[in-house]
Amino acid sequence: MADILSSFNFDTGFDEIGSYGNSRVYRHSNDEYVIDSEEGRKVASDPSVCGTTFESLNLAMARYAAKFIKELGLLDGKVVLQHVLRASLGYRIRDALHETGKGFSEIWTRPVYSYTSYRSHTTDDLEITYDEPAAVPEGEKFYLLKPDTEATGFTSLKVLDHFFKKCKGCQVEAVVLYGFISRPAIDRIKSYLHSKNVKTVTIAIENITPLAENGYDMPLYGID
Repeated sequence: MADILSSFNFDTGFDEIGSYGNSRVYRHSNDEYVIDSEEGRKVASDPSVCGTTFESLNLAMARYAAKFIKELGLLDGKVVLQHVLRASLGYRIRDALHETGKGFSEIWTRPVYSYTSYRSHTTDDLEITYDEPAAVPEGEKFYLLKPDTEATGFTSLKVLDHFFKKCKGCQVEAVVLYGFISRPAIDRIKSYLHSKNVKTVTIAIENITPLAENGYDMPLYGID
């Protein structure tokens, strides 16, 4: 086991800090967390999971995440949900937030690679083809919650840069990432947000994983 962990450079430096139902929450640093659950392991490791079973497992994970996000105080203020029209809705965090009774605003953005990108995300050649609404909250503080799969982080850089360019006078307390997330993506997104003086909070499912050379597959979960 030690040889496997070292060969793929898996990070195991996490401390357990709490639990919700079938889940356990681990902290890597002050702003990096992992939620491990039976449902998360099934989604991550069983490619046969699909349809309504897939949706119900993701909703269960989102409910754990919503409880933890609330505990962190990230639902105390105004929340804006930034959807990336790809994986975002599949994570079901929108539904879990509705169940808490917390109100939130939503932005729907569609970034597209300008080349055939299946299993190859090695360059950041993306363009925004859809964005609604065009306006974002002005003159008030809020948390930006972004559910998505974070592999290279290139999509997030495009979406977030687009967001901040149209964000006139708004004050983002923190950007909260939720989903299956890699270490290269976190480092890349954190660096960008640090330049904007915005905190990054990461809530990853199962692990903060290494990334394969194609910028797409996550070795912890096998070929996507």
